[in-house]
Amino acid sequence: MIIMSIELFGLENIPIIDGNSDISKIIKEAIEKQGCNLCHGDIILIAETLISKAEENFIKLDDLTPSKQAIELAEKAQKEPELVESIIQQSNEIVAVGPKFIITETVHGFVCANAGIDESNVGDGLVTPMPKDADKSASEIREYLEDEFGEEIAVIITDTQGRAFRFGAVGTAIGCSGISPIWKRVG
Repeated sequence: MIIMSIELFGLENIPIIDGNSDISKIIKEAIEKQGCNLCHGDIILIAETLISKAEENFIKLDDLTPSKQAIELAEKAQKEPELVESIIQQSNEIVAVGPKFIITETVHGFVCANAGIDESNVGDGLVTPMPKDADKSASEIREYLEDEFGEEIAVIITDTQGRAFRFGAVGTAIGCSGISPIWKRVG
């Protein structure tokens, strides 16, 4: 008989992240301070906003000039035209528009609200798009933590996304390292 267990916990003492923040070092210090150790097979999940903020991946809305399409969509979606312009710039395709939402396919290929642009926890007039290369960011963090702790781990960069006609939200992996994102069950 194989006994498996799972333990989930959040790291405390994570400071406000900005462009001078070293996410890898901050996570290492939080793990040590919390005394939870890092063991072989552990998986660390990191919110994409932290990655974008640390990488100074911001869009300054005042720097954008809304296009005709952005102005028209902004009226339908009841959003600011500059925000809608940022959504358009981070999208391959506009999938649906309604009151208070714009569903898009992002430049990364994800279908989600507002091209995954986050308006929370950033300065006035700023928004954060999804990280430019979430797999690369996850890999860099994983490699640093593996070197520091001497354990093989995985890192997943997550984004909170809603689903149409559902209550609540789900955490979606948008980047990873040290773990296969697909479990093949053919046959």
